Amino acid sequence: MGLPDRRPGRDPHSSAIGKSLARTAPGILSPGAVAFGCPGIKIVAPATTYDAIGLLKSAVRDDDPVLMLEHKLLYGSKGIRAESGGIDASSEIPDEDYIVPIGKGIVRREGKDVTVIGILLMMHYNLQAAVERILT
Repeated sequence: MGLPDRRPGRDPHSSAIGKSLARTAPGILSPGAVAFGCPGIKIVAPATTYDAIGLLKSAVRDDDPVLMLEHKLLYGSKGIRAESGGIDASSEIPDEDYIVPIGKGIVRREGKDVTVIGILLMMHYNLQAAVERILT
């Protein structure tokens, strides 16, 4: 009997499952939607490179299975993307070792009137919308 596979699962939202369900409702395009109902599986959805590295380290060190969701438009984030409506998803990565704890939310911007929750690319759009709202 070998050692259990401790590598975190990855879903870049372009997997074979997602492609086979291309004509169905968007909510079921991600294997994360299927895994959400499975007890014992932890799901993480980083929005920045900093979060991705820290959560990946936490996932490898975790005893439970972890599925890491990724948005392919965040790959290689090094500043504002060229297309219309592009966002800056880059982040500073420290030289020292760090982890991002699984199961803890991150407050990116504090407000007083409304709570907006976003994961992956939507977190960046939410922050952009908040800034635009203040400027108008």
